[in-house]
Formats: sequence, C-alpha cells, structure tokens
Amino acid sequence: MTLEQTFPGLRDAPGGAIISLLDNVFDITGPATELMAAMTQERSALLVSQIMALDPNWKFQSLSFPTTWEGQKNQLNDLRLQRAATYVRVKGELGPMQVETMRMIQDMADRAYARAVRLDEIGKLRGRLSREEAIGTYVDNAVRTDLRMVYRRYAVKGIGSDIRVNRREYDTSNAERTYRRPDARVGNIAYDVTLSRKTMKNPQIRGFFNADFRPDHVIIIRPRQLGPGSSYIITRSEMVK
Repeated sequence: MTLEQTFPGLRDAPGGAIISLLDNVFDITGPATELMAAMTQERSALLVSQIMALDPNWKFQSLSFPTTWEGQKNQLNDLRLQRAATYVRVKGELGPMQVETMRMIQDMADRAYARAVRLDEIGKLRGRLSREEAIGTYVDNAVRTDLRMVYRRYAVKGIGSDIRVNRREYDTSNAERTYRRPDARVGNIAYDVTLSRKTMKNPQIRGFFNADFRPDHVIIIRPRQLGPGSSYIITRSEMVK
C-alpha cells in the first residue's frame, strides 16, 4: 500500500491541497468468521512471501496461524511492519515505512486519546492546562514514546537520519536559523499528531514545509474519536514561506 492509495486523489492534487484519509483504510473490519480468517491468513502468507523475496535469510517466527481473531490481526500488523522494516534495511526504500508509520501513529493516537479522556473523567489527568491542552499533551507524549519503542523493536534502519521521532528539523534558508519539531519524520514525509485541525495557514505547518529536508507532504493525524475525516494530508505548495 502506498500513500497514493491511502489518500485518494493525492497523485494529481495541486500544491497546498488537503486530502482526507480514506475511511477505515487501515482497519481489518468484520466479524471473526471463517471467511475473514481465511482472508487474513491469505494476506499473511502474501506478506511472508514478499519479505522472503526481499531477504531470503529472513525467518518467520511463528509456529502456526493464530486461532483467535485478535491474534490474527496482530500477526498481520506485525508482518506489515516487518515488510516495511525489510524494505528500509535491504533496499533503502522508505515508502512502505511511511504508510506503516501513519497506520501506527493513528492507532497509537486513538488509544492514547481514549486513555486520556478516561483519566480526565476520574480526575487523574495531570497538568495545569485546559482539558483539551492536557489531553493533547498526553496524546503527543504517548505516541512519541510508543513509536520509538516500535522502531527499536523492529530494528528499523535509518533512525536518527531519515527516520526520526520528535527531532529538530532546521530551516537554514534565512540568516537566523530556525527549527520545528514534527512528531515524526520518515524521509520526505512529516507527521503531526494534534487534536485541532491545521492547514497551511498555521505557522507550524509552514515551518515543516520550509525545513531543509523539504517534505513533499505533511500528514495530520487526529484521534478518530473526533469524527470522520479527522486525519488528512497536506501537499507541498511552492508558495510556502
């Protein structure tokens, strides 16, 4: 799966366009029926064959296909990440990891938001900020921590250079050097986790595009609890400044 497949119309979108994430693009939906189990097993087998084609020495560490629906979904997600990490390690290609990073961040943001709301309801959400700011800070920190752990677990090559979590991205085009901190960066894609909608009018987003690595796109990821179309991609405009 590519970014063009997850964001319909991205390929031909004009600079500065905002395109919503295809609904449920990362979900494995439906009841745990025999048909769904068979489809999931088929997808898993395809991913295994793709990884082995990239790295003949790779070994699939699984004794059998999981018997529970949750286990089957977890195995499929694990194989997606292993394939993406193998593409980075063997071929230096970041495309699959860009998609998997978006999928991971979306899931992490959804789960962190649910925890933050629950903590707020029982009076245990820390911080002296407004409710929205406190929840947003909690979600940001949780996503960054979880993402670093996943990258380390899968031994993703390129961390700290092409693959970064909450690192300074400098803009040296002016006399005074400035920087912005995307929540994550994979190659020429920046990711921002937020509760509020952001556009090119936001100085932070313009700052991402003006950074020296010159991203092609900025992906805005918001918890899906906030409603349909909560996450979207902003395309680069040459008028950025």
